[in-house]
Amino acid sequence: MASAEIARRLGYVSARAVRRRIDRLTKSGVVRLGVELLPKALGYDILADINVEVESGMAREVAEALLSLDRVRYVDIVTGEGDLTLGVVAVDLQDLQRLMLEELQNIPGVRRTKTYIITEILKVESEWQLPEELP
Repeated sequence: MASAEIARRLGYVSARAVRRRIDRLTKSGVVRLGVELLPKALGYDILADINVEVESGMAREVAEALLSLDRVRYVDIVTGEGDLTLGVVAVDLQDLQRLMLEELQNIPGVRRTKTYIITEILKVESEWQLPEELP
C-alpha cells in the first residue's frame, strides 16, 4: 500500500511521516518489505514441506547444499523430527519425485527425508498480526 494511502486511512499523519516510520522499522529489523512469489501462478502445482534427517554434525553443510537448489523456497534448522525442514515447489508429482530421488538423496549427509504435500495454505507469514502483548 502506498504511504499516501496509509496516511489517508490513518487520518492523522502525513505520507512523509509514514515513509519515515517505515524506513525506521525496516532499518531496525522489525519489518522486511518484499515481493511474494505465487508458485502456482508460475506453473508449480505442487508445494511440499520436507523434513530432512542428516548425519551427525552435518546440518549446516547439508543446509548450505539445499539452499543452492532452485526449487527450494526455504531451509530451516529445527528440533524434533528431523534436523532440517525445507519448502519446495514442483511442477507435478513426477517432478517432486525426481527432486527427492535425484537431488535431495544425492546430497552428502542426507540420511532420510519425509515429505508432506501441502493441499491448502490457510495463513502465510505476511498475514501474521502482532499479538496484543509483545514479549
